[in-house]
Amino acid sequence: MIILIIIGVICYFPMKYYHYLTFDSSEYIVATKMANLRYGPGREFSVVRILSKGDKVLQITDSSYARRMVYNVELDSFIIVSDYKWLKIVNNLDTRWIHKSTLE
Repeated sequence: MIILIIIGVICYFPMKYYHYLTFDSSEYIVATKMANLRYGPGREFSVVRILSKGDKVLQITDSSYARRMVYNVELDSFIIVSDYKWLKIVNNLDTRWIHKSTLE
């Protein structure tokens, strides 16, 4: 029984980290004159840095999971908004959010 546990541990951890090493991230190039890197997926988040046309970025994930609460005056209640047009990217070891419309 102990031998099976040891074999399981020896096989599990290399396979787990193999996924992280071989993760196929998508590479994009900034297509607009400038693009804002933001703290979060939305225009209400402050700008961290500005990228120039031609800068390369790597996508980590999209904003499909990043839901936020927005107050709707007409309904007089909060609603959950999910904007799929934002990407979490890496640029120069900086992990931030950028709008898809600025990339190609």
